[in-house]
Amino acid sequence: MAGRENLRVEANKILKAAGHATLPNEALQAVFEALIGMLKSGDRVQIQEFGTFFRKIQAPRKSRNPKTGETLHIPGKIKMGFSSTIQPFEATEAETVQIKKLADAQEAFAKTQVAAPAAKPPAAKPAVKK
Repeated sequence: MAGRENLRVEANKILKAAGHATLPNEALQAVFEALIGMLKSGDRVQIQEFGTFFRKIQAPRKSRNPKTGETLHIPGKIKMGFSSTIQPFEATEAETVQIKKLADAQEAFAKTQVAAPAAKPPAAKPAVKK
């Protein structure tokens, strides 16, 4: 329940900032600050018909410097993840026809191409006796 209350508080902050914002950048900044604050507290943020923001924890790992071969220890991180809920759009009928024409043209072009003859391996040089 704390997550929902936190969401209401953050939503009120966003609305206040958007109402007092003289520039769209200020309103957008308020949205990002609220989003980051909620993610830092461990909440998932879901925006309907857009997607879900969540925290991802990357474990510490070892890496290697390719130049020196030295082993490096890379510390773990907390990153932001995003999962989209928007479905990809469907192509219109005109776009579908155009895609079909392109595929047919590529297939026709591929049929006109003649395969290159296989290269012969170089002849072996005879051994020279001394």
